[in-house]
Amino acid sequence: MTKSRIYIVISLLLFLSVPWFFTDPIPTEIYGLPSWGFYSLSVTILFAIVTAFLINRYWEKLSDEDIDE
Repeated sequence: MTKSRIYIVISLLLFLSVPWFFTDPIPTEIYGLPSWGFYSLSVTILFAIVTAFLINRYWEKLSDEDIDE
C-alpha cells in the first residue's frame, strides 16, 4: 500500500466519523446514546483499529522508503 492510499483511507474515515446526515426529528437512542453519537463513536473506534493495523503493518516499510529517497 502506498503512502497516498494510506492518507486516502485515513482521510475517508475521518470524514465519515462526522455525523453529517443525522437530522431525525424524533431522536432515537442506541445503548443510551443518541443515534448520531453512537454512529460517531463506532466510526471513531473503527478509525482507531484501522490506524493501529496500518501502523503495525506498514511502519517499517514506509520508514525505509524515506531513508532511500
